[in-house]
Amino acid sequence: MGKFKFAPASRDEKTVFGAERPGYGSLSVGGKQIRGWVSFMKEHEIERVCSLLSPDQLGYYREDLLQIYRQAFGQDAVCWAPVQDFHLVQKEALTGTILPFLRHSDERGEPVVVHCSGGIGRTG
Repeated sequence: MGKFKFAPASRDEKTVFGAERPGYGSLSVGGKQIRGWVSFMKEHEIERVCSLLSPDQLGYYREDLLQIYRQAFGQDAVCWAPVQDFHLVQKEALTGTILPFLRHSDERGEPVVVHCSGGIGRTG
């Protein structure tokens, strides 16, 4: 695994990737860490972001993380489907929010990164 634990969802995957959140390991994250993460994703041709962070995890950020994503990737290129850490995603969120967002990304050939906090639990 490379920087930010960035990796394709499977060996031959070309659209869906996983990663850890910006500033993973810190409970207080500033703009420089967020911008570094966004720059890395853009350098790797990521066009869309699906965040699984819970509301309390969004509280780690001194700035509005989702708004920064919207500014960087576009209003319709950001999906937020909060999933509590160490829990499975609710069926409604999976089938009504996450999978349609990923399907749209795949249909349009727009690479998407999915992230939770550490990039290994909910992201998978």
